[in-house]
Amino acid sequence: METPAKTALGGALISALAIGGMVAAGVTAGVVTDPGAPPVRAGTALVGFENCNALLAWYVDHTIDRVGPYGWDGRLWPLMMREPSPGSGAAAATAGSTRTASSPEDAVGNATTGTNTQETGIDEPDVAKTDGRVVVRLENGRRLVVTDVSGSTPRDVGMWRSPPTSHLDGLLLVGHHVLLTSSGPTAVEDRVDPSSKVVGSPDVELIDLNISDPSRPLETSRTSFSGRPLSLRQHGDTVRLVSSTGLPALPFVQARAGRLTEDQATQRNREIVRASTVDAWLPRLTSTSGSAPLVGCDEVYHPTKWSGPDTVTVASFRPGAVSSATAVAVTGAGEEVYSSTDRLYVTSTDWGDRLVLDRPMTTAGSDSPIRPLTPARTNLHAFSLDGAATRYVASGTIDGTIRDRWSLDEHDGHLRVAVSWPDRDGNARENGIVVLDEKDGVLEPVGELRGLGVDEQIQSVRWFDDLAVLVTFRQTDPLYTVDLTEPTHPRELGSLEVPGFSSYLHPIGGDRLLGIGTDATRQGRGLGAQAGIFDTSNLTRARQVGKVTFGEHSLLGAAEDPHAFTWLPGAQAAITTLERRDALGGGPALVLLRVAPSGGISAEDLPSPGGWQLRALPLPDGRVALVGSAVRIVEVAL
Repeated sequence: METPAKTALGGALISALAIGGMVAAGVTAGVVTDPGAPPVRAGTALVGFENCNALLAWYVDHTIDRVGPYGWDGRLWPLMMREPSPGSGAAAATAGSTRTASSPEDAVGNATTGTNTQETGIDEPDVAKTDGRVVVRLENGRRLVVTDVSGSTPRDVGMWRSPPTSHLDGLLLVGHHVLLTSSGPTAVEDRVDPSSKVVGSPDVELIDLNISDPSRPLETSRTSFSGRPLSLRQHGDTVRLVSSTGLPALPFVQARAGRLTEDQATQRNREIVRASTVDAWLPRLTSTSGSAPLVGCDEVYHPTKWSGPDTVTVASFRPGAVSSATAVAVTGAGEEVYSSTDRLYVTSTDWGDRLVLDRPMTTAGSDSPIRPLTPARTNLHAFSLDGAATRYVASGTIDGTIRDRWSLDEHDGHLRVAVSWPDRDGNARENGIVVLDEKDGVLEPVGELRGLGVDEQIQSVRWFDDLAVLVTFRQTDPLYTVDLTEPTHPRELGSLEVPGFSSYLHPIGGDRLLGIGTDATRQGRGLGAQAGIFDTSNLTRARQVGKVTFGEHSLLGAAEDPHAFTWLPGAQAAITTLERRDALGGGPALVLLRVAPSGGISAEDLPSPGGWQLRALPLPDGRVALVGSAVRIVEVAL
């Protein structure tokens, strides 16, 4: 199998427990479960259900004790509208088509749609895309604008407005189809079958537009998938949506003084759960032609031990035929999604039970009043990808936690995972890499390296065929190089310590990496944004050969969102956004980072297209479309 080019992590690992006001001074000792954590961990290999009765019994038998006088978990939860955020939910996904790279010697450009992505051959949604002739972009989450960029001057030629109840999160450009994701209420469900709507489940709506005529975008379908969207992936002309559904909305009663006691309401609500049908528990697909379960009972898999009421579903479809999606599902929690060209992985973290000690809340560390009773673990599920087909193949569990989807990488059948092993207080203790192989339906650990960045937090990882570059940070930036030639024996090659840290690493050719992150003092105090060049020609002695800083209160966008990064191999230059957070008014700017043959780096301002979500999309003939509230075209001199 040919390994795609690898990209790096963005953002920072949060390894400490976020309890948020759970414990007050003088709380008595007892066992509690972190309400923000996924359910207990799954077993290893999963098995299918014999029939729908077995599937329904699995859900009902394991959740009946959670039913109280007001519904699930003692009360009836109202519908909460999800506030969309850039790079989250269905709009935060995978990769695009660039040439294969196997080492830092090779540079990696953007995907053919202009998006900086995690893997080759797999595109991911963003706020703007191009096919070289037109740019399609979202504007204020309310409309799609089509701009002709074939000439020297961009021209807006078409526009499509979303319904007032929807908010557009991201888009994919697949041939002449634009696939939009929307996080708003699903009006199509109300028109077809109001009872099918799962209250409290932030469904994702997919809107398919045909732009064969760019001046007249035509809506061809509007389809709703129940559940919380985890990710959207495009593999060629096949799109996969990964979502997670929770407890169903059932017609519960509520205890009322003088009419229904809490005991009576609890008893009646449990009868309602026992009388529920399997359709209420299965994820649904809803279109203008009706609403039905998205997956059959024989396409749902479960662990040998109960792993919570959630159901993770992978739906596969092609633009133009979204309502004909096929799907496979597993019972259990889902958080992060990573996809290579032939495997898709869904993970969740089990933080375990916590012991609340009988003493006042202090600060995180050895005096924390919360202690884990069980170590944190990460559950992983693997799906095989073959054309439009998706098949469940294996599951596994590893000790420790992962930062996000960028912590995962697959090469030659080996799943490599950057792992943090927290201490007894949930703080970062040490980091490393675990390698897993598929064996008889189980993701089995076969190799492990520990001891990287002791008492530090993982900031970024860049994966190559037989190499990983991993950055941790507490006061200085250790950049580790790890040899993965022997999957059963990963080994550290070398490390480099410099002030600050890189949140995003990008190979720019000539055995060099461009790091986007934060400058800092030797004591770890942040000094604002920085971009640095690392020479990895000697993997045992990496060197920083260039650096440019932007002052305190500054932030380079690629440090938090890799989509806000563009590498132009021909010009040896990168474009990303720059924010100065101490300035009043205004929005982000675009900055050009030039890399000299010596490895030095300098910054130049670019004209801003306005707006808050800026992108730089490479066009033919060395032109670049700067996209925001408008589109501007620039040429970057060689």
